[in-house]
Amino acid sequence: MGSVNDSETSPIEPLDLAQLSTDELLYHMASTRTRISHDIRSYLSSCLFLASNQAQSRGSVPHQQSQIPSTIAFELSSIEEEIDNIDRIRQILIDARNKALMTAPVYSLPVELLTRIFQEATCHNGHDKTQWPCRHHSSPAVLSAVCTLWRETAMKCRPLWAHLDILFGSASLKSHYLSSQLWTRCLQGNTLQLHVRQSDFPVVRSSNPLDQSNPQEEEDSVSDSSNDILHAQMGQQSSIMRDEISKLVDFLEPLMEQVDHIEIIASQELENLFILVSRLIVDFPARSTLPKELRLIYSEVHRVHRFQPMPSRQSSQSQVIKRYFNSLTKLELRNTWVNWHNLSRLANLVELTLEKPSVTTIWPITQDQLAITLASCPKLRSLMLLDIEIRPHQLLENPQPVVLHDLRVLSFRHMAWGRRMELAIALITPGSHSLHMSIELPEDYEDSFIKALQLFISRSNVTILNARAVSFDAWFASQVGMLPNVHTLALHACLLSNPSDASHKANLNNPPDVLWPRLRELHLISCRVEQGYLHRLLSRHNVETLYLHRCYNGTVAGGEYDMNGTAAYQEECKALLEDCVGNVIALPPRAKNETADWLFVGSPV
Repeated sequence: MGSVNDSETSPIEPLDLAQLSTDELLYHMASTRTRISHDIRSYLSSCLFLASNQAQSRGSVPHQQSQIPSTIAFELSSIEEEIDNIDRIRQILIDARNKALMTAPVYSLPVELLTRIFQEATCHNGHDKTQWPCRHHSSPAVLSAVCTLWRETAMKCRPLWAHLDILFGSASLKSHYLSSQLWTRCLQGNTLQLHVRQSDFPVVRSSNPLDQSNPQEEEDSVSDSSNDILHAQMGQQSSIMRDEISKLVDFLEPLMEQVDHIEIIASQELENLFILVSRLIVDFPARSTLPKELRLIYSEVHRVHRFQPMPSRQSSQSQVIKRYFNSLTKLELRNTWVNWHNLSRLANLVELTLEKPSVTTIWPITQDQLAITLASCPKLRSLMLLDIEIRPHQLLENPQPVVLHDLRVLSFRHMAWGRRMELAIALITPGSHSLHMSIELPEDYEDSFIKALQLFISRSNVTILNARAVSFDAWFASQVGMLPNVHTLALHACLLSNPSDASHKANLNNPPDVLWPRLRELHLISCRVEQGYLHRLLSRHNVETLYLHRCYNGTVAGGEYDMNGTAAYQEECKALLEDCVGNVIALPPRAKNETADWLFVGSPV
């Protein structure tokens, strides 16, 4: 066979593809493919001719005939390599095509899709996460300034302007909220939700850094100058904050007529913000008939903020306060103090949440004052109290229970001391609606508490109950008593064993065999479980699903159990209970029990 010229096999100088434009690259690919296609057809013709008898018998000598098998073998091997390369090229092109189909220039997107993207980009996130606010949201004002298409799309999308999220202290307000007139124009008379939160909350820092290596006398020598610098920085920061608050108030004032939801989450650094905004919002019920929601969260450890609406010159203080609170449908105050007298005019209120977590300042109310507050809320559906100090009434006669026909949610947190919860539930008579109730059991068993709880349950329709003991080994599950309508029950830190077998200071009566006749779902969290007792208890009930989370052996004291050792014990319980419960779910000790979390309503921020 004749030899092939070197010029035909020499490699082609490769192009610098990075220097080519997209059009040039596509042209290069097309021309290369055309050349390859032509060469393949020519190669195919050669193969067909070689395979014919005519090629093997014409003008060839015997030793050339003997080389044909080895040549064909070499060609086959080379073709296999090229097939692999072609398969790789094919997959690369398929992936590139699919990727190209998933991306498109913004101007080619349908308006409906672009609108949805805008709403996702500006949607407020995680408003229940006080300490870690979401920093990654945009403003419709910024989006509408990108191009004509974006502006037209944003201006026509009313929901895009329906909530105003301000992350205070992260950047100049001017960069995100250029003009309140823009919001007014885009809202077109619709309502506005206002969310203002502090971007960074004060962090308690040690006065002695871990990397401090200087001796005490050297630290003392520089402490004065360091304090001077710190005070100067704090003064400068305070001045900046005042300017930003002033800008914010000026921006908000024209919008207040359309605001139907206000949420402010801030610390002492922004206390002026609470004060100035209270002056803005106190008069807008007179100009607007919109339902109002107010959520004020003052994130301080040692004190509460006193929220006192300030009247305008045209109105007396009593008229302003009465009008303001009458306009509210939802009120949530955390570490924010309000005169209880002002909370006696809540005719339109649907949800009331009052919380005073982790502060030393007390916010007391007498039982008769609480009765007046509840009586002013005939439409109330949700009542949540956290660490509100309720004191015995000051009347000659016990205050009468208040009938709340629409009540559906009732939560008491940190109310297990000093008869607080006992005094509260004595005042409430729910209607016939299903009631979701969360309570805390006192540190020690108390007959008066159980009697008050059982009286309340007897006059209500509690269907979901979450009971959390504030200390281990203080409450037996059976001591919660009869729950005639409860279908979902969660017990935290309770004893699942026979009270008669234990040494307990409470005077316990023998509980009935069936405590919870309608129970279908049971959650046991951090409970000390005696397997035999739990099996007997569940065999008498029709529980369909049982959740076990951090439950431990009944022979181990609550303060001594090993969290890592609970998994094996829960698996033992699971195997034992399979004959009486259809679905037993044993959660890992360190897993977050999200199912139980939603049961305990009223969790603080």
